[in-house]
Amino acid sequence: MSKGAKVTAFRRLVRPKVEAQAQQLAFIIPTLVLFMLLSGCTTEQEQPEQQEATPPLVTSSVASPETEPFTLRGSGFVQATEKINVVAEVSGRVVEVNPKLSPGKRIAAGEVLFAIDDRTYRAELARAEAAVASAKVSVDKAARERARQQQLVESGATSQRALDNASIEFAASEAQLQQAQANLTLAQKRLEDTRVMSPFDAEVIVDNVTVGAFVSVGASVAELFDVNAVELLVGLPQRDADLVLAHRQRVADNDKALFATISKEQVTFGQQARLVDVEPQIERATRTVTLRFSLSALFNQQADTALFLGDYLHADMPVMLNKPLFSAAEGVVRKNAFVYTITGQQSKTLKKVAVTPLKRRDGRVFFTGEQSLANTPLLLSGLVQESNGMAVTIQAPSKAQ
Repeated sequence: MSKGAKVTAFRRLVRPKVEAQAQQLAFIIPTLVLFMLLSGCTTEQEQPEQQEATPPLVTSSVASPETEPFTLRGSGFVQATEKINVVAEVSGRVVEVNPKLSPGKRIAAGEVLFAIDDRTYRAELARAEAAVASAKVSVDKAARERARQQQLVESGATSQRALDNASIEFAASEAQLQQAQANLTLAQKRLEDTRVMSPFDAEVIVDNVTVGAFVSVGASVAELFDVNAVELLVGLPQRDADLVLAHRQRVADNDKALFATISKEQVTFGQQARLVDVEPQIERATRTVTLRFSLSALFNQQADTALFLGDYLHADMPVMLNKPLFSAAEGVVRKNAFVYTITGQQSKTLKKVAVTPLKRRDGRVFFTGEQSLANTPLLLSGLVQESNGMAVTIQAPSKAQ
């Protein structure tokens, strides 16, 4: 085969393959161009999303300056420091019960709580009195006999033994008199014990006695507490307790006592509770300092109100602060330690400021700070991320928030 014929045959063999590859390229290239164009459009459309995000819209609450006097609230339970369990000292049938011997009722010191049939004890007293009288006669008789024997011995008309016997009889009669007098005292005491009286101004906790019932010695018939020995125990965090005690020292320097205003639910009793003591040790379970307030004046003044042992009361205690005091919506304080102020004229940014929250009431938090925050908007909204210098868009602040 000639050289020209070989070339012709090769072309016939290769041409179909080249044409097929050309057709494939003709399809792939436009496809790639279209993909790139579409990609370019998508990039241009997504480009605005890659720009800096709009600052989040947040709500705020204005820090309002608060004027003193400022009070801290603590709560606790009413407790009695003086309780007694009234028991029968003698046995017998109950013939009288004070109508006020009922839970919650008041009984004055010296009032009869209940009385036991005393006829048996009066008879015992009469026998004891007769025994004393008889013993006195015996002593008098023995004394005269001893004196007579003494004169006979001195005159030599009788022996010393007769005088000794007379002296022994006299000593025995004196001992009998002492025994009779002791029995008389016991009989008088047993008769007195038939009428059981209140040892102090009391309020009844429990009563277990009725007219006609038989009571035995040692039987519990009532439980009372002294209304002049009633306290309210209030636990405060160490920081709050220090503020109260500092104010207590100030008023003590002026020969005054620190009083707290007491309330129960929606009833305010007035400034009646006097701070009398502070527990020296911190309560481990609650990490609080226990303050003791006397409620004696309150209990006596409110004798006809529903005020009982175990009641849960609130005590509002005045304190003096040496730092500016503010209030705002409760949610502004973060981690119980700081707030974010919102600063700037045009662009608003957050600034972290340390504060000390003192109390929360009616949806507001009261706090002190090292710097003045009066009328400053504080971040109220809770953001997923919060940081110093973060840009925000603020809604109109409101003191009502």
